[in-house]
Amino acid sequence: MIAHFPSEFHSNWQWWHLVENSRPIILDETSPDFRPLIQVIDNFKRQHKPGLFFETKVGKGKLLVCSINLPKLCNKPETKQFLFSLLSYINSVDFNPIIELDRKILIKLL
Repeated sequence: MIAHFPSEFHSNWQWWHLVENSRPIILDETSPDFRPLIQVIDNFKRQHKPGLFFETKVGKGKLLVCSINLPKLCNKPETKQFLFSLLSYINSVDFNPIIELDRKILIKLL
């Protein structure tokens, strides 16, 4: 998904500004098998399913949602690389969401 963005299984320095300037979307109402592509670890008391980046089928189309404030960070090199990776992914055959979220849930989330 983010093949052109240097990353490990967990976040590192390059994620700092991206995560700091994001607003996770709470995906609790989605099915248990639905996982965001980028998920934040929530507080152990709440146990929400917060996502920064997820994809879904929408009818015959596809939707990718990113809750990171990318325009605010456009001068940062890590943001430029993240955007490059994101656009490369969207324009590839790999961008093929498997799960379709219920329209009512999707409208509520957005």
